[in-house]
Amino acid sequence: MFCCNNSFFNLNRTCVTDCTSTCGPTVVMTCSDCCTRVCSRVTYTVTITNPATCTIECAALHCRLAPSFCFNRGTVTVNGTANVDATPECISLGTIAPGATVTVTYVVTVMECKRYNKSQACLSGLVCCCCESKRLVIPSNVSVLQVCCCCGGSSTTCLLYTSPSP
Repeated sequence: MFCCNNSFFNLNRTCVTDCTSTCGPTVVMTCSDCCTRVCSRVTYTVTITNPATCTIECAALHCRLAPSFCFNRGTVTVNGTANVDATPECISLGTIAPGATVTVTYVVTVMECKRYNKSQACLSGLVCCCCESKRLVIPSNVSVLQVCCCCGGSSTTCLLYTSPSP
């Protein structure tokens, strides 16, 4: 899925920046809890860093939610600014400048007791490499949220649950 209108860009234009050797954006997904329970709200944060010398144009974030999650409409923020019409399937980020960091947050509600819930994000956009525009697709890490069906579930419980005994 690429939610930007490619006709906006002249893909045959001449570029002056060649970032072939320095392109390396990172996409990191985290969640507010590592262990929770059904009906809880969880905030996901996706941090995109562009350490390259080239701009990422027409950037969009695509977040795949675990099937047992329900997205809470109106909760998407991009760099702290609300984007009430956005959905995790396609969050438009515009242009990401060299050296910039973009932070996206959204909230989901856990709807069913499925033990391990995996979510992942993917950044798409256009970069100028070798003097031509190329599509860039960078996946994030896989974020796993544990839903505890037998207890209250909390970050503290999760930490005790996963830490080795002294």
